[in-house]
Amino acid sequence: MMNRRNWLVVIILLNFAAAGGYGLAQRWRWSGVASIEKVSSVDTNQELDIEIPSRPLIQAIEKSNAKQIEIANLRSLAFDIAESTLRHLPKNPAAFCLLGKLHLRSGNVNAARALWDMSIAINPDIAEAYIDYGHYELNLGNYDKAENYFRKAIDNDPGFIDGYRLIAGTQLAQRNYTEAIQYFNQYLAKSPNSVATWCQLGSAYQQLGKHADSIRSYLRASVLDEKSSQAAQGLMIAYRSQGDPLNARKHADILSKLTDEAPRTAEDRSEQAPDLIKVENVLDFTCRTATDLLVHAREIDAAIAQLERAKVLAPNVDSIRSELIRLYTITKGDDNINTLLREKCYTSPQDVNAWIALGVHCIRTRRLDAADGALRKAIALEPNRAESYALLSQVQMPKGRNPAGAVENARKAVTLSPTASNHFILGTALYHVGDLVGSRQHVLKAVDLEPSNPEFQAALERL
Repeated sequence: MMNRRNWLVVIILLNFAAAGGYGLAQRWRWSGVASIEKVSSVDTNQELDIEIPSRPLIQAIEKSNAKQIEIANLRSLAFDIAESTLRHLPKNPAAFCLLGKLHLRSGNVNAARALWDMSIAINPDIAEAYIDYGHYELNLGNYDKAENYFRKAIDNDPGFIDGYRLIAGTQLAQRNYTEAIQYFNQYLAKSPNSVATWCQLGSAYQQLGKHADSIRSYLRASVLDEKSSQAAQGLMIAYRSQGDPLNARKHADILSKLTDEAPRTAEDRSEQAPDLIKVENVLDFTCRTATDLLVHAREIDAAIAQLERAKVLAPNVDSIRSELIRLYTITKGDDNINTLLREKCYTSPQDVNAWIALGVHCIRTRRLDAADGALRKAIALEPNRAESYALLSQVQMPKGRNPAGAVENARKAVTLSPTASNHFILGTALYHVGDLVGSRQHVLKAVDLEPSNPEFQAALERL
């Protein structure tokens, strides 16, 4: 261990934005009849007629309304990315489905259906187009049609276990609680860590008056996520229905506490600009999906070029930045990553995750002075976060920097979070200042906490 530098660094790629859903209830407020534009294939070896529906018409925008202009630009950018991806991948059914999702969200149902049909024509054995059709029919309340589409998706892709949850949803909407329970259980047998599904199962049992089963399901959800207000509320209702006022009151108190502690940031932001948040979520989904499709097709250069153009048009959209960082990591574009991470830090100076990500990247590229500065900034913003101290300790550890400071910061990391990796970092830091007894003590602790870790075992043997 100690004749070489040990850098326990995990590259952190920030997920700067959350992906949004595609329910018709949240469709964009666009209108217009889609026409069809024929575009030549980029594959010169095979002629393909790619029919790209015209974009929906945008409602009139007040030139003085900056927010409306920003929303319109982001919507247009999402279509740019999806259409560009389809042109690069004219034989990829998922590329048609991505653009179809945007048209459905815009209210252009005919255009969405045309794109899904083209996807099925290319490969009738894929699942995604049937999934999209199923969601569309489910939102219309056509439960039998939705269920048939979801079953078709499962038939085409047996690994599509989410189909069981979706079929359960169609049964739940029709108050077929026994059937819903059957499909929820099928889903949970293969995906047992879904908090939301355990809560849905609890609700279905509750509707049948099976309070013990309902409580069991909600308790499973609360074990998976102790901050789930949905589980706490379900338990409160189930215990009350069972005639257990003490436990009902207990979970009412838990629910009240969770409600009081819930951060208001997203809520406040939603109150200020709900339409902007929706379009940012859609753009986030579009960027990530398009990038995944291009990378899977080994069109990484095309993905980078597409995102770089998008960043010029929308320089402050985090999803574009985070996807570029991901691709630059693949292509070893270290300087580009550094630029993007610094840009994020300067545009969001209170974002501790951004400073930690910059610090990690600087460690990986051996820019230790820059890493030191970024991690100190993270500590100043959030002084009780063990990760920042552990990383700073690794920056200070090499000879000629600050080995004594490395020990101090590693001790803080262990105090805040006594994990195996933090004990190992402290053991390494103590070795560098010549404290072999202390080093062995903390490496032993790391091995005790993670006995299967080969790096810890090897270090202990060398000590």
